[in-house]
Amino acid sequence: MPDRSCGGCTACCQVVPVRELGLKAHQGCPHIRDMLNAAGPGCSIYSKRPRSCQAWNCGWLENDWEADLRPDRCGVVVDTILDLIMVDGVERPAAQLWVLRGHEEDYQKDPALALILAILHSGVAVIWRLPDDSGRGFYLAPDGKVCSGIAPYSKDAQLGPVAERMARAHKMADRANRIIAPKAAAPPDTTP
Repeated sequence: MPDRSCGGCTACCQVVPVRELGLKAHQGCPHIRDMLNAAGPGCSIYSKRPRSCQAWNCGWLENDWEADLRPDRCGVVVDTILDLIMVDGVERPAAQLWVLRGHEEDYQKDPALALILAILHSGVAVIWRLPDDSGRGFYLAPDGKVCSGIAPYSKDAQLGPVAERMARAHKMADRANRIIAPKAAAPPDTTP
């Protein structure tokens, strides 16, 4: 895991729902300090932040991604917790990309497009979580074509409660990685 810090980024505080504070997605936390605050940008209740915030993990912090993919720079917060999306009636694990206001159409250009394509090629679909909660889903078709449509993820009784959906999504992704990895491995050397 790379040794990174949030620095001045507070993007997750602007988009991620926090149950304990009654904050819906994209509502923005009232505890965010801005650049003009003497203490600098960040969380004013960090040491006493809610459990949801403590459990939160940012994809940029946990991966060795380029600096331009830091959420406040690219306009997208990558959640490390997968959710589910329905693709042709089949549940698929999906990465959640929480989109900052003003970046709703950035899925069409880099660096967000490159990030989406990398996720899709890993075998995971993408949920482009928009501020208006309309959502957009992306998946890679068997022929390698990127497809998109409305993502039936939020409050969809068919997919089940949030915690259950996320557990199933991670199990499915883990299973897929175990199945795919051996096929990608080089054959053993059989030379005498």
